Amino acid sequence: MRVLAGPRVDLGGDRIAATVARGLAGPADAILSLRDTGVRDLGRPLSRAEVDLLRTGLRGDDPVVGYLCRGSVGQATDGRVVVVTDHADLTWRSPLTGPNDPAVGPRFPSMTGIYSPNAALDRLSALKGMILMSGVVAGVRDDARVTAYEAEMVTAQGHVAVSSELVPVVVVAAHMGLRVAAVLLAGS
Repeated sequence: MRVLAGPRVDLGGDRIAATVARGLAGPADAILSLRDTGVRDLGRPLSRAEVDLLRTGLRGDDPVVGYLCRGSVGQATDGRVVVVTDHADLTWRSPLTGPNDPAVGPRFPSMTGIYSPNAALDRLSALKGMILMSGVVAGVRDDARVTAYEAEMVTAQGHVAVSSELVPVVVVAAHMGLRVAAVLLAGS
């Protein structure tokens, strides 16, 4: 499976991130850093050019794409690995603004069944010593500085983590008709 790494994932300097990315991708598949494509910040609205770059990174032959991103898990420090089963977008914004190109996908893509947690769990279960959790992740504007509203919603709805890098990529993938095996790493 083709794997994208979020802009804050350092595949060269973070052993856990590199191990998870390689485990998710498999021995023969590509791992692409969004930072290398020109998409550097997912915590703000994306430009049309950045959405086009993201689409280019998502394109491939497999209908399921892997995605490795950063976020926060409660009070936990670095090292927690979360297989994403769904998300709740608390940002109230979409990367799909402006005129729609129906050749790429529908104006309002369905988010039902977009996640493929079993694909991620199957691939990562072979990694020795890796402790995985799974659950729903809240999409927030800045996971390093969660607002009072976001914190209240996360607690009330029982989300396992928050991320400012997850939702935009998943929305664009859904727009393209792809499913996502998403994995969140806690920490910056």
